[in-house]
Amino acid sequence: MKKLLYILSIIIFIFGCNKREEQPIAAQVNDEILTIEKLQSGFSEQQWNLKSNAEKKQLVQDWIDLTVLAQAADREEISATPEVSFRIENSIKSIKANSLIAQRLSSIEITENDLFNYYKLHQNRYEKTKKEYKVQQIYTNDFETNKLVLEAIKNGMQFTDAAKTYSQEKAGKKGGYIGFVGKEDVEKVVWKKLTKLKKWHYDTVNTAKGFYIVRYYQTRNVKINKKFIEVKDEIRTKVLKEKQNQLYNQLVEEVKNQTEKIIISI
Repeated sequence: MKKLLYILSIIIFIFGCNKREEQPIAAQVNDEILTIEKLQSGFSEQQWNLKSNAEKKQLVQDWIDLTVLAQAADREEISATPEVSFRIENSIKSIKANSLIAQRLSSIEITENDLFNYYKLHQNRYEKTKKEYKVQQIYTNDFETNKLVLEAIKNGMQFTDAAKTYSQEKAGKKGGYIGFVGKEDVEKVVWKKLTKLKKWHYDTVNTAKGFYIVRYYQTRNVKINKKFIEVKDEIRTKVLKEKQNQLYNQLVEEVKNQTEKIIISI
């Protein structure tokens, strides 16, 4: 009797273990089973946890739809046609090959030095064009003097002479000529005014320092190198692509060298 109870307990234990090892089923179509574990395997743990119940149910429904259609193709022997059979075979190979490639590519590391060295080597590729104005200006530190200058110019005084007579900065002695300036060389309000003026026309700009009567008489477009920080993300994409191509070519050569036989007959 004790022996019988012992055998029964072993059977119950084995049955219980097998039952616990069975994977929860998400769906079944005829003999094909989709387990929860297999469904989850297509996502990272974080991706899976972020999915709502509705999204998970939709994944199951999509699998069911795909499976019933595939099974129908098998029943109608479409899967066995040369064209479809070849595409299935190539799809399987593509998945395997891409998985191997992805595994190798995941080891790629790009350092800050990689990016900066690429930038220095190809700096001439990263240029931008900026507009500059050749400016003449008259500076005064109070409204009344500024008004006086405007009246003088309006009454026929040459801009250059007005600058030499009234401007309260060193450039005034040279007729107010300050050369070419870019957006970064002058105050924002001055730049905004320059972009709205017509050539040789003048206007007053009120700044924190005082009053400027400005005009420009020439423009030019200058090519300058972009700063590293401006193109860093663009360079990262290029460097990554280059490293990926290099690693891919190395991988192909490596596995070819490990292959015992490759015959080309066409």
